[in-house]
Amino acid sequence: MVLERPWGNATISRVGIKFKNLLYSSKQAIEEQWYLKLKNRSIEIVYDPRNVEKIYIPHDNGVDFESCILLEPSQQYRNDFLEEIIFQQQSKFDWALTKPITFTARVKQGNNSRTVLQIVNVKNKHIPYENISISHPEI
Repeated sequence: MVLERPWGNATISRVGIKFKNLLYSSKQAIEEQWYLKLKNRSIEIVYDPRNVEKIYIPHDNGVDFESCILLEPSQQYRNDFLEEIIFQQQSKFDWALTKPITFTARVKQGNNSRTVLQIVNVKNKHIPYENISISHPEI
C-alpha cells in the first residue's frame, strides 16, 4: 500500500514538484495550475526509496492519492535508488554562487597592483579551496 511507505516534503515550484532535487508533475497539478498559483508551497508526499519514478500526494480523505511522475530533467535517475541519488548529488560540486563568498588569500604587492598567489581559506560556501586555481599571464 502507498501510505505504508516513507513520507517526505516536496516543494511546488514553477518548474515542477521538487523532491530531493528531482522534478515531478501530476495531472492535477497541471489542471489546477499549481506551478503558477502555489509556487514555493511545501506539500507532504509519500515515496518509495527504491523507485523514484513516482511520488504520491495523499488526498485529505487519507485513502486516495495523486500520482506524480518523474519529469524529463530528472529522468537520468529513473533507475536509481534514492540513497544513490542523494550520494551522487552530495558528491557533485555546486557552482551555483548565489551568496557572497569570502576568502583569505596570500597576495603579492606590486607597484600599482596586487597579485593573488594562493587561496588560503574559503568561507560562506562549501568550496574545497585546494581545487581552486588562479592563473595570470605574468605568473
